[in-house]
Amino acid sequence: MTRKITRIMLYAPDLEVAQRYYEALGFQLLGRGITVNRQPLIELAFETTGTRLALHTDLLLQYPDIEVEVNDVRDTYRALSRDPNVTWLREPTLGDAGCTATVRGPDGNLLVLTSPVDSESLGRARVE
Repeated sequence: MTRKITRIMLYAPDLEVAQRYYEALGFQLLGRGITVNRQPLIELAFETTGTRLALHTDLLLQYPDIEVEVNDVRDTYRALSRDPNVTWLREPTLGDAGCTATVRGPDGNLLVLTSPVDSESLGRARVE
């Protein structure tokens, strides 16, 4: 069974601001195009996967949220916390499956950030 996301489309009222945000999360610009309703669109992807993220200005399309795996949620949290356009709905939390946090980006979309945590780090976090 195939288990990968090939493309996710998100509304972003300002494509330049949104592009900077997603590039900070590790996405790379693949290209520009238009939606089925002839609205601007950009496509981004992680270097190591085939998953594509399409950002668009089309008001007729919906706002899904997505889950994004990052190297370290805590490092990403520290880096993006300096951005006044980013709102953290849930700060990094360690659990048995790893570290997660929920963020609303400058485009208004929600992301659930995840990163795996080794058992040694998890043990230290529970003691601290």
